[in-house]
Amino acid sequence: MFVLGIDPGLTRCGYGCVGRLRGTEVVRGAGVITTPPDAPLAERLAELRRELDGVVRECLPDVVALERVLFQTNARTAMSVGQASGIALLVAADAGVPVVEYSANEVKLAVAARDVLAAEGISARVVSMPSVEWFRQQDASYQEEVLPAAVRARVSVEAGITPPWKGIVGDCGESVGIDHYGASAAEAVLSAEFGITADAVAAAARTSLARARA
Repeated sequence: MFVLGIDPGLTRCGYGCVGRLRGTEVVRGAGVITTPPDAPLAERLAELRRELDGVVRECLPDVVALERVLFQTNARTAMSVGQASGIALLVAADAGVPVVEYSANEVKLAVAARDVLAAEGISARVVSMPSVEWFRQQDASYQEEVLPAAVRARVSVEAGITPPWKGIVGDCGESVGIDHYGASAAEAVLSAEFGITADAVAAAARTSLARARA
C-alpha cells in the first residue's frame, strides 16, 4: 500500500508518498507546492488543483492521508487551509482514491510521551495508524512487523472515543481518549481537562507495561 500524505496549505502545500514494495520501504515522491500570495484566489486554487492532480497521477497512491488542522484564533489562515483541504479532497475524489483525515496533535503527544519514557529508561515506538480498518486489511506479516504480537504493552491516543482501539491495544493495553460529548473550549484547555496530554500518555504506557509484565 502506498499512502500520499498531504499537509494542506494555500501558500505552501507539502506532500509525500511512501509505501512498501516487495518488503522494502519506498518513497514515490515528496515536495512542496507553492502558489503566489498576490495572485487572485481562484487562480491559486486552480494551480493547486493542477499540481495535486499531477502528484496523484505520478505517485498512484492507494489512499490519501490529509492532515486535519485545528485553529483557535487565526480565521484567515484557517480559511486558506480549509480551501486547500477542499482542493485535496476534490482531487482525491476525482481520482477515485479514498481519503483518511488525521490530526497531527495525537502524533506529537505520542512522540513527547516517548521522550518522557526514554528519560526513564523505557523504550517505546510510535506508530501512526490513520485507519484501523485498512491496517487490518494488510497481510499478516506486515501487521506483525508494525505491531509484534510479543509486544503486549500498548497505548492508543486519539481525541475521540476509545472502544475502536480495543482490538489494537489488546488486554494489556490502555487507551487515552474522550468517551463523551458536550464540552466546548480552546483545544489546550480541553486537552488538559480531559487528560489528552503527553504525561497522560506516558502514565498509560507505564500502566500497560506493568500489566504486561504481571
